[in-house]
Amino acid sequence: MPAHQRSWPSYALGVVLMLVLFFCSRVASVAATVYEGFGDRLPLLTQVVLRLGPAVCVVSGVAVAAGMILAEMYSRRRWIQYCIIAGGVALVVVMYIGMFTPGFGMGPVSNSDVHASNAAAQR
Repeated sequence: MPAHQRSWPSYALGVVLMLVLFFCSRVASVAATVYEGFGDRLPLLTQVVLRLGPAVCVVSGVAVAAGMILAEMYSRRRWIQYCIIAGGVALVVVMYIGMFTPGFGMGPVSNSDVHASNAAAQR
């Protein structure tokens, strides 16, 4: 029976995905301060990402790294690792779409809104 060889690249990929999700958490907290005054005008995805993003990214980063390591140590089935990688990458993509494309879903701004905000700024 061959000895169980650990695949260090899968461990490294788990750690890299964890670090990317931690960085995504930091970006979400900074983006929350940038979009602070928009309130309900932001799209729903952006509101969810800005409110839950920092906590969800940290927890899912640890879960992805632990899942990659445990899948390598105990099951050695590649499809489980591929599903974990796909889930982590999908979460990162959704987070970045929610943080960096809020202006596309906000809709047109009417002239009365612009005039009201200008009048309020002049006071």
